Amino acid sequence: MGEIIKHVIINDWIDFYNQVLIVLTVPVEFDHTSIAIMRECAFKAGLLKDQYSRNLRFITEPEAAAIHCMKFLNENLSVGETFMVVDCGDNTIDSTTILFLEDEELNIMTERSRNDCGDNFIDQEFLKFLELKVGSTTINLVKENHYDQLQYMLKEFYRKVKMDFTGIQSEFRPIDLELDELCPALIQYCDEKYLDNMRKVEWNIKLKFEDIKSMFDPIIEKILKLIDRSNNNNCNLLLLIGILSESKYLKLRINQEFNNKIPITYVPPNPITSIMEGAVQYGLKWIYDPERNSDGGAGKEKFQDEFHESNNNLNEYKILYDNLMQKYDELVNKYEEKEQRLNNIQIKSSDTIKKLEEEKNKFQEEIQESNNNLNEYKTLHDNLKKKYDDLVNENEKYKERKQDINEM
Repeated sequence: MGEIIKHVIINDWIDFYNQVLIVLTVPVEFDHTSIAIMRECAFKAGLLKDQYSRNLRFITEPEAAAIHCMKFLNENLSVGETFMVVDCGDNTIDSTTILFLEDEELNIMTERSRNDCGDNFIDQEFLKFLELKVGSTTINLVKENHYDQLQYMLKEFYRKVKMDFTGIQSEFRPIDLELDELCPALIQYCDEKYLDNMRKVEWNIKLKFEDIKSMFDPIIEKILKLIDRSNNNNCNLLLLIGILSESKYLKLRINQEFNNKIPITYVPPNPITSIMEGAVQYGLKWIYDPERNSDGGAGKEKFQDEFHESNNNLNEYKILYDNLMQKYDELVNKYEEKEQRLNNIQIKSSDTIKKLEEEKNKFQEEIQESNNNLNEYKTLHDNLKKKYDDLVNENEKYKERKQDINEM
């Protein structure tokens, strides 16, 4: 990309390294170290001839959006008042609170708050609605094999439904979608369970008021909670940017919810490109502001000192990271050694337990055999004793008889 940019500019007879100012937008949470890494990447990408060049500037995304709307801010805010930038993007909603200062200066008051919801989440709700008509398997197969058709259908959904839906029932008219024209692949992959019904309605589905509202509401509720949670400083103005900020229903719900809390809600004419246009305006202001460019070599030297300080911080963090990684590796090795020893002990213990079980079984068999023998001997003893007792009794009787005979 860097080579393409340079090639186009050089063809217009412009000295890229000396006559072009590059402005990159960064998330608000980027610190000096993160920006230093970005600068190094830009240098390695060939966008800078000198790593410390003043031809590369950075600005946070909410500040860029605010600069794009500066005329409106000047007309509606006083110095010392705060405003909130809410970036309603494709997959996330970000909010940042900014203090409005003199000479159009801005000061970020709170770090960015984020919620994982956005324009794409409404698309997902629409696809869930379609799954009820043609089956989830059908939608998955179209995603895998005809993604271009699916994207075209979602663009038409955006154009016909998302941006026109106001959330006011009296203004609403049911919307017909011809699925066989928007996404012909649905016919090819439609589940048998749903096919007959879709043929009956000739692949035409009707979106009712409650259908569309139910697609929006889960996402809008999250946005409202994010704004309410971020409004700790009692903002005087709410600035909405990003693709979802064009939604009439979102604007209606925000006005209903925050009418008494935030006096003004503003959506710029091109909210999707607000950050990019603000970055360009920031660059032009930097170029044509004589005070910003009057420090010459001293400014570059100061910037180099700041950059070196960032690099030193980065090196310190890298050393700390390397030490932690070394400690981590040592702990992992110790853990693996102990785990191996434990496994060996378990294996040995298992073998020992197995042998003991065998010995125990053998011993139990011997005990059982001894018990059996003992029972046999006991039975024999009892029989012999009985015989002995019988003989003793007979002998006594014999003696008595003998005595009787002698006495006669």
